[in-house]
Amino acid sequence: MPDTAKSICEKAMKKNRHYVELSAGWPSTSTTFEDQTCSTFYDEARRSTLRMAAWTCCLKRATLTAVEDPDPDNLTGKTYTFDLPADYIRKIGVEDGYGNPIDFLIEGARGYSDTEEPVLVYVFDQTDPTKWDDLLKDAIILMMAMLIAYPLTASHENEEGFIGQATAIAEQAEDESRRERRT
Repeated sequence: MPDTAKSICEKAMKKNRHYVELSAGWPSTSTTFEDQTCSTFYDEARRSTLRMAAWTCCLKRATLTAVEDPDPDNLTGKTYTFDLPADYIRKIGVEDGYGNPIDFLIEGARGYSDTEEPVLVYVFDQTDPTKWDDLLKDAIILMMAMLIAYPLTASHENEEGFIGQATAIAEQAEDESRRERRT
């Protein structure tokens, strides 16, 4: 059976030795303490974990189109201003139309460059767990377990262990991603 947001949360609770199933209607119906806790932290766990590494299962390319800079005193020194994609999580690289790396500055939700149509390579906000590779699923489960550890157990002990494990998985994924991009 493919993983769902619900099964990810239930696995995170089990990591905390909390063997409770979420309500059948979760997340639209959050009736129990566990439902509400998982609803509170799930998106944060997913986005934080996506930001930790260049997850190859969540990479995307987008050609950016310049927009008018709302700041008339643009202090970046760059010629063009771009809105970042709505699903942007983390920059991996920026290239010109020929695949050559270019200088690109990100501040807030905007990008700046001297290249008119840069191609942004980035980790996007993949919300479908069936599209995640196994390492990403494991890291999200651990991040979720870390975030819900104290609310469920009233103990800080599990938090540190889970974040350490999630970070180790993200480092492994980052190394693998570098190798895959090189070959």
